[in-house]
Amino acid sequence: MGAGLRTAYVGRDAERGLLGQALADVVRAEPRLVLVRGDAGSGKSRLLDEWSRDLQEVTVLRGGCQRLTTTHLPYAPVVQALRPVAAGPLLDGWHPAARAAVSPVLAAAEPPTGQADRWRGAQVLELTLALLAQLAAQRPVVLVLEDLHWADQATTDLLLFLAGNLSVERLLVVGTLRTDEPSQPQWLREALTQLGSMPRCSRIDLAALTDPAVAQIIADVEPALGADDVGRLVRRAMGNPFFAEELARASDPDQPLPEALRDVLLVRHAQLPPTARQIVQVVCVVAGPVRHELLTGVIDADVADLNVALRVALRDGLLQRHGSDAFVVRHALLQEAVYGDLLPGERVAWHTRVAERVDADPELVGGPERAAAVLAEHWQAAGRPDLAVAPLVRAARAATARRSPTDAARLWRTALGLWPDAQPGAAPATVEGLDRPAVRMELAVSLRRGPQAADGVESLRLALDEVGRDDAARRAEVLERLALHLNDTGDGEAALAAAREACATAPTRPLEPGRSLAARCHATLGAIRMVRGQYEASHEECEQALALARAVDDLATRAYVLAVDGVNVVVLDGPDRAVPSMREALELSERLGDVEATLRAWINLTYVLESAGRWADAAQAARSGLQVAERHGLALTNGALLTANEATALLACGRFAEARQILETVLESATGPTARTTRPYLLAVLGEALVELGALDEARGALHAIGPVDPGDVLTANQVALVSGSLALEEGSPQDALAQVVGRQEFLADDPTSGLRMCALGLRAAADLLGRPTALRAADAPAEGDLRSAADDLAARADALAAAAPWLPPCRTLLALCRVELARGGGTATAQEWTALAQACLDGGQPQLAGYAWLRGAELALAEHGAPAVAEPLRRAADVLAPLGPGTLATWVRRLADVARVRLDDPPGHVDARQPDRTDGVLVDLTSRERQVLGRIARGETNRQIGTALHITEKTASVHVSNILSKLHVRNRSEATALVYRLGLDEEVVL
Repeated sequence: MGAGLRTAYVGRDAERGLLGQALADVVRAEPRLVLVRGDAGSGKSRLLDEWSRDLQEVTVLRGGCQRLTTTHLPYAPVVQALRPVAAGPLLDGWHPAARAAVSPVLAAAEPPTGQADRWRGAQVLELTLALLAQLAAQRPVVLVLEDLHWADQATTDLLLFLAGNLSVERLLVVGTLRTDEPSQPQWLREALTQLGSMPRCSRIDLAALTDPAVAQIIADVEPALGADDVGRLVRRAMGNPFFAEELARASDPDQPLPEALRDVLLVRHAQLPPTARQIVQVVCVVAGPVRHELLTGVIDADVADLNVALRVALRDGLLQRHGSDAFVVRHALLQEAVYGDLLPGERVAWHTRVAERVDADPELVGGPERAAAVLAEHWQAAGRPDLAVAPLVRAARAATARRSPTDAARLWRTALGLWPDAQPGAAPATVEGLDRPAVRMELAVSLRRGPQAADGVESLRLALDEVGRDDAARRAEVLERLALHLNDTGDGEAALAAAREACATAPTRPLEPGRSLAARCHATLGAIRMVRGQYEASHEECEQALALARAVDDLATRAYVLAVDGVNVVVLDGPDRAVPSMREALELSERLGDVEATLRAWINLTYVLESAGRWADAAQAARSGLQVAERHGLALTNGALLTANEATALLACGRFAEARQILETVLESATGPTARTTRPYLLAVLGEALVELGALDEARGALHAIGPVDPGDVLTANQVALVSGSLALEEGSPQDALAQVVGRQEFLADDPTSGLRMCALGLRAAADLLGRPTALRAADAPAEGDLRSAADDLAARADALAAAAPWLPPCRTLLALCRVELARGGGTATAQEWTALAQACLDGGQPQLAGYAWLRGAELALAEHGAPAVAEPLRRAADVLAPLGPGTLATWVRRLADVARVRLDDPPGHVDARQPDRTDGVLVDLTSRERQVLGRIARGETNRQIGTALHITEKTASVHVSNILSKLHVRNRSEATALVYRLGLDEEVVL
């Protein structure tokens, strides 16, 4: 047989070309992600070896996943790939908090700090992207991650994040994965499928090699084979290059292969000397790189004999070097075959020896963190689950330190399943300083922000059952976490009950210096009450929490409470007290170095300023908070919420185009796992901007992109209802708009400002419906009595909401809007009322509402006094709306000006001599027949129905309809119908 291990590389020119094209795109600042897929032995790693060998002026980073069944090492291939970067100067100049946060992917994990844990995993993703971008700014980077079919969830999250957030970085990510891997978990299959479908991702599928290519490989391995033997081996290799090499090296080329290649591999293994055979077995048991020192500690042989045997295994191609001091099995198929051939007793013996050796010297596998995962794996495989629990706990803590809560949760669950039972009459069993309830609490923390958050509730309830009744402090701690978890999952009533019980249970004495459990419990109860709109009760809890926190100098709880209570204070007492409270929360959070608390304070401060009607200040505060988020690698998580707050402030003061721009920019980046909670709300706010700008089709698309809204996400659900209702109004379906408001009535008390906005929307829809004759309302519209009842109920709700915060300017103007809309529905509104409202809105910095009020006043003036009375309010509406850019409201102003013969650029007081009296000006260009047709359009009749009623052909009716739309300056029948009812023309053309 030929002695060479490397054969000539053949048959993959097209695939190398595709990789070259992807790299060319990257050099042009078009980042790419490529998945190289193929069966085991198809040559995925060899392809990358050959392609990357001659790359010039490119940084190649390479790491691989390892096959572990019980534990996973978060970011394992990324840590391996970036290890050379960790020792370099790349992080010089980074903010210390950012350096600490990115340490999990630089093999220098640190325990998390701060009170909040919501965005910690997202921070790692963002900073890893920043790290790669900084590296790629120097020269193009190729990041190779092999064997993704064994990836941990943290790594797949990172890949999804990169694929969704790369923009102009010169980065090519290449992943390899087997298409015939039988044991992938469901989450991994779903993640890889999602990854493969993302826009920047492409796939290279390694098909079977051609027969001539396989023949060349065989001839290169064993030149002495005749043509007939080569032909037989080509047929048996089935186009797989690894199969071809192994068959050519086999001692008997005619050996049958009932299980493809297994027997051939085992024959070569069986021909090794005993010590060499043991070495291969140990490497297969470890299923990863094995250092020489580990082999010497596991195999009973002196070093000289072991080295000779190791050289034999390397020479015969069963093992190969990995780095400078470790060895791996040459191929995964060989590992599977050898491991599968071990007798049960042999497996137990090898796993036990490996575990004992690693336990004695964790550095043999890279340190305590990796040793924890390795020990858990081997003790379980050795049939000693009792010895696996402690390593599992250490591995779970390491996963938490690496900011991978999903992998941590998996490890905590496994540890719980193996947890030792307490001996009769003895204290509960503890491992690594934890008992079973403590582990359940750790599991809940890992689950809290993930897709299985509800499982955390069950874990905490079980922990509560296991905590002794006489241990008040522990019960309170579990209850406080349970309250937060229940609140996150949308069960507000249960959350309140748990928080109240936590407050009643917690001891008031400090458990340790600088920490008050009682203060934290009252703070949590206050936060839950605040988000439910119970501002007075929340304020009382916050006051109590502050007193308890100050007593023990608990700065972290003080910062938390002040950020929560600022929202209460702005509603109860106005902004004069609320803003200083928020500023103090910011100061404390920054002093503590708690980035999460600092950003929470910025987010709440923007809300407080918005509630006070200080729109520009709110937008500026959001931008300041966003700068903090960017410095700490949280621009796409906390930063996305701050962007949404900035956008809502801009929307409130009519800067719709600006709001749209910043929202669309952040939505381009807010993809991947970190966007689950922020993207729906961002899209809903974008929908509002699009409706105001008149981009109705795009607004509908934004709502469609949100999909089903989590019932517990009240903020997003309310915003979606508001946008859906506004869109329905613009499309001439007020009954649908009213249904959106009625469907959210139980949430109208959550926040005065948003509640009043919903009430105003509902009252506007009801007024539009009441302005139409009963016979001409949509079939699904409520009866008139129900409409009036709904309007009265909404008006009463508006009064109650405004009474809760009468000092907030937005509440005053929104209440005035609700009252005049109610009067419009009852037919008693006057042009003077609309004018007064317009001036109040303008004084309050809400030009869009001012323009709407002047338009409504112009419509009434047209109906009451004729076209000459329309000019002044229309011109004022046009003046305030002009700086806001094009939009649906500006379109209505121009349309009314056109039909009323008003030139908006004329000076004040000018009257067009051509203007006819009263509302005839709207219809003056219509013939008598066209007025009849317009009346039928307003009734909702089709062209065929119009033709039948008026004794004309359907085609003639269609011509009349087209002429009417043109003369009235409207785009379709719905807008023509809306015009008829908005201008009160139904008595002239409908009745």
